[in-house]
Amino acid sequence: MKEAVYVSSDVEKLDIPLIHRCLSQTPWARNRTLEEVNTCVANSLNFGIYKQNQQLGYARLLTDYVFMAYLLDVVIVPEHRGQGLALRLIKHILKDERLQNIRIWRLGTDDAHGLYKKVGFEAIAQPEKLMEIKVKA
Repeated sequence: MKEAVYVSSDVEKLDIPLIHRCLSQTPWARNRTLEEVNTCVANSLNFGIYKQNQQLGYARLLTDYVFMAYLLDVVIVPEHRGQGLALRLIKHILKDERLQNIRIWRLGTDDAHGLYKKVGFEAIAQPEKLMEIKVKA
């Protein structure tokens, strides 16, 4: 019988060193320190995907629980990629009962557009309305 894979937002279950290692292999967070990862976790709604209490992936959300949610740092442990875990994790987050009043969901991605389109994300209709201040790379 296949082991059950499940998603949890229990921050106590998170393997922070594992999350840091996974993020350090990404283009967007390769220089993020362990201390910065801890700070991000402390200030976000976090989700881990697990099998037998072993963490297989991670994602975090910045949100006010009403108007806006920004999905960040979706990562799957390299040896568990290609099994549909990222899609499962994202679907779980979108269905989380605490997030059902969100009016706008956003994210940024370099190369996973196809993944996010599967759950309804689209290119921003009017990107010229968005602005940012980029302090550090």
